[in-house]
Amino acid sequence: MDIKNVYLAVKRRTGMGKDELLQKNKDRDRLFARRLFIALMKAQGCSYSSIARELGQDHTTVIHAFKQSQKNAQITNIVQYIRSEKEYWNAASLNPQVEFLSKGIYSNIYAVYGSKCVVCSFDEVVEVHHIIPRREGGSDDPDNVVVLCPNHHALADRGMLQIRGIHIEKQLSTPL
Repeated sequence: MDIKNVYLAVKRRTGMGKDELLQKNKDRDRLFARRLFIALMKAQGCSYSSIARELGQDHTTVIHAFKQSQKNAQITNIVQYIRSEKEYWNAASLNPQVEFLSKGIYSNIYAVYGSKCVVCSFDEVVEVHHIIPRREGGSDDPDNVVVLCPNHHALADRGMLQIRGIHIEKQLSTPL
């Protein structure tokens, strides 16, 4: 299933298209539609970060929404039903505009860092962070990636945590 089909599946079941889904409103129906979209994208194998970029959200918000979607029986049933529809669920037809790291690259990175955040050693949920973002010319080279927990990943994405190789420096504002 490509990203366009995910949007279509959400529209068929909620009546909300891409434009409505991306609005910042937090009404109950829109939250349900976003959670369904996130659950479908995760079922397709997309990372929290790639879903967050698509929705214009922070990846920690997406993680929270995904956890909420797992508690919703209606969303779980919809995802299971769509996954059973083979004509709609074709992982080989991913949208070519969306880039995903291969599982082999993730395995190598997790092998180097032991699947733990390099800052705090948290190991429940970890994510791969590009020191130089790919959109700015960064590569998937092991020297340019590091494993972080969602909290430190959010700090790094906002420039509040500088990472150079595996040496980490926190940027603290000077006290007033």
